[in-house]
Amino acid sequence: MASAKRNSGNKKRTALPLQVEKRDTMRRIEEKRVDNLQREQKRKVEAIRDLTRDAVQMLQEDMPIESIPHNINRRKLTPTKSVLNKETDDKADDNTLVSKVYLTLEESPNDVFVPKKHGLLLPIVDLPESISDRLGLSVQYLLNKQNQQWDLVLNQLQQEGGFVGLPVVEVKKFIYQIPYTRIGLLIPQLEKLLEEADIKKSSKIINHFIKGLSVGPTISEGTLQVIEQYAKYITDHRKRLKLLTYQLLVQVYGKCGDMDKINKCLKEMQSHGLKLSKDVYSNILKTSVYKKKDHKLSVELFDSMRFLLLESRPTTETYQDIIVSYVNNGDIEKALDLYQQMLDEGVEPNQQILVALARGCCTHKDFKFKSWDFVFDIYKKGWQPSLETFEYMIYLAARDGDVSLARALYLTLNESKAVTSRSFAFLLLAYSKSALKVPEQERPLPTLTMHEDGRLFRRNILLGMKFPKADEGEPAFALPLLPVVNITSRAEILAETSALWAHSLIFNRQFLNKETVNSYLNVAAEMGGIEDFKDRFDNATFLDPTGLQQRTRVIIEEVEEAAEANFEQQEAEAEQNLAVSTTKTKAPILMEINNEQTKIQRSSLSYVIALKAAAYFNDYDFAKKVWTERGDFRKTDGFRNLLYGTRKYQDFEFASAMITCMARMNMLDDSMAILLSVSKQFKWTWKELHEVYNKCAEVGNVNYCKTIKGVIHSAQLKYHGKISKDEYRVYAATKGY
Repeated sequence: MASAKRNSGNKKRTALPLQVEKRDTMRRIEEKRVDNLQREQKRKVEAIRDLTRDAVQMLQEDMPIESIPHNINRRKLTPTKSVLNKETDDKADDNTLVSKVYLTLEESPNDVFVPKKHGLLLPIVDLPESISDRLGLSVQYLLNKQNQQWDLVLNQLQQEGGFVGLPVVEVKKFIYQIPYTRIGLLIPQLEKLLEEADIKKSSKIINHFIKGLSVGPTISEGTLQVIEQYAKYITDHRKRLKLLTYQLLVQVYGKCGDMDKINKCLKEMQSHGLKLSKDVYSNILKTSVYKKKDHKLSVELFDSMRFLLLESRPTTETYQDIIVSYVNNGDIEKALDLYQQMLDEGVEPNQQILVALARGCCTHKDFKFKSWDFVFDIYKKGWQPSLETFEYMIYLAARDGDVSLARALYLTLNESKAVTSRSFAFLLLAYSKSALKVPEQERPLPTLTMHEDGRLFRRNILLGMKFPKADEGEPAFALPLLPVVNITSRAEILAETSALWAHSLIFNRQFLNKETVNSYLNVAAEMGGIEDFKDRFDNATFLDPTGLQQRTRVIIEEVEEAAEANFEQQEAEAEQNLAVSTTKTKAPILMEINNEQTKIQRSSLSYVIALKAAAYFNDYDFAKKVWTERGDFRKTDGFRNLLYGTRKYQDFEFASAMITCMARMNMLDDSMAILLSVSKQFKWTWKELHEVYNKCAEVGNVNYCKTIKGVIHSAQLKYHGKISKDEYRVYAATKGY
């Protein structure tokens, strides 16, 4: 027994060293594994150390969080070894509160790296725990709403396994956290992650995708096809679309201006027993007002919302849309009635409504003072005037012929670096409508000088004018304006507009478009001579021949050398005279630039303005050139690609301009011949034919006067503008008169 015990003790003493050795080996392996893990994590820390240092320094300097990404790695800062645990009560620009900022720059070699304890900043996005654990340090890309780098987050998530093995509920919650403005570009990555994890797209996820794809004022054809494929995916799996999906589709088709597809959606909703919500009506109303410009449909929709649908009573935005529709159609009286009605119903107006009413009132003589009243109401309500408000203040000054106020307001925008192509077009409009074109004895005073609040407003704006200097600040905002408050001659207007055009040509090419170039031409037509207009017409615009069929036959005539030399001499003299007559009012840089890249394509309105200039200066040869080229313009793709209604309106506008041009040049026979040739194609009114009628009355041509009246009467009957005698008899018999 003793021998057995001794043998057993020897075995225990032998096994103990073996266990200790094994334990030591396991401990060394574990320590090595921990060391490797720590080195790997420290390597990641080193990779972002520069970012950390800059972020710490900027936070210590109380710089806005939003400015951090723009200044990172631009400054070489001394690394700090302290631990920052800063409590802050400052709100960021995105109205979010960063409660605490934790930062550790030194790592203890005995501590295991835990990403949650070593975050740069707490992410502003409420991420699911499983997603946050899988992202690790990548949550730094979600600091705040202005600097969310979701593409980097998804790339890191893809490397760490994507959505595989994650709860479906948390995956959906993660997708819903992506803002609509960002998700449109991330959909392919999300589709791939969902497919790899074998997660089916729910209707809520698809609606989130559609919202992201429909962001913006317009939707491309390719994006529309993707949205329709998503809608088809829902119908293939669920057989019915939900109300929210239909609302989104109506909004999408509204931005595309496709009323047929909107009506199709409405029929499907009715067949499924879904009631039309306020959002559906609002989207259809916006489509009819801003896309289709169908005033009649807009009024019908608004009346339905107001009188028939109690749950869809008009809101401020609804009133805004219908008031804009009435203003665009010239019915300012009805727009004012609606404004009063919304006040009576307790609906609070917004700044856009007041601006729309001001825009509508300024075109009517009886409401000119009222237009500025609406502008001053914005100040009285304590609202900060928006960019659109400032732009339309320039428009009001332009319509009033107050070029001094328009220049001062434009300088105010320029000082804030907020000038746009629309404000530039309104400034050019102010030059063309300047009161300087009226004789000094008949020149009216600006409307604001007779307005109680307007006098102080105008004086303060003019006294605050600051003319930029070319050698100070950015050249793009150094406007070449004459350093005077009031412009006193037409030559100054021509010179200043030419300088502004040259400045925009160099620094603000985005300002130069068909609208602004037509205003630029109109300035020369109103304030300059025929030479000034021809110079701008030839050097600022061109005919785009795309789609114009080339002539199949070319007739070559032999010209004698003497006649050819005489012709070249006359042409050179004409060019020299033109150059001399426009030198004083033309920017020098424009004399050196003359190529197609600096010119804007001519539109139908360009030819209308050219005819007006030819008639005013009695230049028949130029008028003939204009209407000949206008015929070629109708054959180009630029005209053919327009909608039928737009083409017809532009033809009507040009035909009216031709008739007026002939009448002003006392060519009544030609004017009447044109009128009779197109008398049944357009809706002629007294507005278009009053000048030719007055000319015929002056020379005593009674037959022409009767013909003009007959054309107007026929147009009224054809387009239901006037009741006929037979219709009146039926009406009287029905009423029992």
